Amino acid sequence: MLTAILSILLVAVYVHAVLPLPFYRIRRGPPVMESPQPLWRRLVAAVAAPRPRLELTVPEFRHLNRLCPEPSRPLVSWRGSRGYYDQDETDTADDAMPAALFRSRLSLLLLPLRVPLDHALTPLVNVITVTAYLLVLAIGWAMLRWTAWRHRAQLAAQPPDLAQAFATHLHEHLEVLVPETGTGPIPVLAEPGYFMFKLAEGRAFREAVSRFGGHHPNCEIGPDDGSISALHLAAIDRLDHGLNTNPCPLAANAKPYGDMRLGFIEDAPFPAASLAEIYLIHVVDHIPDLDTAMAALAAMLQPGGRLIFSGLSHDFSGWWLEQACAAGCVWNNWPLDRYAQLCQAHGLEMEWARYCQPFPASLVWKATYGFAMKTRAWAILGGWLGATAGRRRLARRLLRQYWLDVYRLEDHLLARTGRGLNFIIVARRSDTARS
Repeated sequence: MLTAILSILLVAVYVHAVLPLPFYRIRRGPPVMESPQPLWRRLVAAVAAPRPRLELTVPEFRHLNRLCPEPSRPLVSWRGSRGYYDQDETDTADDAMPAALFRSRLSLLLLPLRVPLDHALTPLVNVITVTAYLLVLAIGWAMLRWTAWRHRAQLAAQPPDLAQAFATHLHEHLEVLVPETGTGPIPVLAEPGYFMFKLAEGRAFREAVSRFGGHHPNCEIGPDDGSISALHLAAIDRLDHGLNTNPCPLAANAKPYGDMRLGFIEDAPFPAASLAEIYLIHVVDHIPDLDTAMAALAAMLQPGGRLIFSGLSHDFSGWWLEQACAAGCVWNNWPLDRYAQLCQAHGLEMEWARYCQPFPASLVWKATYGFAMKTRAWAILGGWLGATAGRRRLARRLLRQYWLDVYRLEDHLLARTGRGLNFIIVARRSDTARS
């Protein structure tokens, strides 16, 4: 009897949490006709099609999602036709009719069951996922402490000024992501796995900027609210231009931008040869047509101008990470040599490149990524930690203790493993010398 109950429960959780994952790729649709077919007719046609595709009006998408008990886990989700950083306005206008491409007929047929399943199983799933998430964090803590103990000689031999530089950089991230005086839930970028993700990337980005950056006019593409780029681009005195794909209010710590435009890289929104430097922080891995985007980036650079960009490397691989966690929105997770070939094809010479966040920090992020992005585990825990100043101080202390020693070992571990989860590249337009 107990086995049967557990089997039914596991099947229900699987149907609730795994099968209907939003593996929907949305193509931009034509404006809705004055009298679109009834939804049931479109549903029958979708089931009969070799590859299920359900066309919905944008208001229908929104109405379905309002039925869900968890706004962070919509019934149906979509991203824009450009594939990166959400969608543009034409994809979400009320007169658009995007099509949800389901990975199987079963996913489509289970769509009507999602709402009652969500309401019935969400409390249980939340308890399970929070418990599992805490267990994963505990295992990660043990792994990181073991790593620090094994390499204690390297930690002891590290010059005090270098050790202090690591501690200062970590503290700067804490001040932005988990301020003691803040209120409300702690953001997902401060989730332990993500915190190290941005910490390691930020240090490498700062190194690239200090060695090769500082020229004007410059532009950052995809800054979102500017909170992370303010940390990564701390050495830049000013940002002349910004380019976002969606309107986004700037965070309190964001650098001022001379102007903020809306648009896409592929449309070359800046004149040819007009920019001395372009920065992209985790944008290139979300662009489906990276070849076209790279051609546009090279064209916007001045002769001798530099492109400084980061992204996920080939260490981010496998069905679980690429599809279940990232929902297929990571298009380019390549090794450095493949990026070198792409740059060369567009007249860009790779001047400098490195990986960052090696094992075991990479493994901790991979293990927690799904919890942060596809469950309520961090939303619940981060909400609890962010509720009072005392809990925020606890979160800051835990993050510091969790990561500092392994962060200080970053270069040593990278030399041993030869690869990391992230990469940083500096590419220079090789036409002629800077004018």
